[in-house]
Amino acid sequence: MLDNRKWRPAALPAAEEGKIYIPKRKSIKHLLPDLRLRKHSVQTAATMSVPPELHLLCRKLTSTPVDDLPRLCPLLVGYVFRCSAPLSAVPEAKAKDKSSEVSVLLHKLRTHINTLLNGRNPAGRFSAICLIKAVIDVGGWESLRQSESWIRGLISILQVSLSMS
Repeated sequence: MLDNRKWRPAALPAAEEGKIYIPKRKSIKHLLPDLRLRKHSVQTAATMSVPPELHLLCRKLTSTPVDDLPRLCPLLVGYVFRCSAPLSAVPEAKAKDKSSEVSVLLHKLRTHINTLLNGRNPAGRFSAICLIKAVIDVGGWESLRQSESWIRGLISILQVSLSMS
């Protein structure tokens, strides 16, 4: 049954003259993931869980039209920053249950970025460049070791742009 009374906001505390009431926020530190690695532990693909942002990133890249990707670049880069653990993890030779899913998603991400980089659409190339920078910044040495095809693609884009000018 619907209530016919009008909705009214809760009364604000009486503000002192000349002061603005700003409600206090609750701390959200407990909601943020702990991205720091322990001092003596090395994370491998077998010891980590799949972050939901990695799923979201792969899904957004595959479902969004290439012309709309530059508009979504800040969102996609944010997803990349939240996937620092799998991007900076040492790949393991023998994959286990969870690591195979992480490896498949990382392979899908790298392949899709490579496809965007080598495509003819300038919007796709711009998005690929933004994502490559974010992945290498977050992943560090482990991502840089696997980025040979990206470096070739970036050099080819620079050579084409230099020859046109």
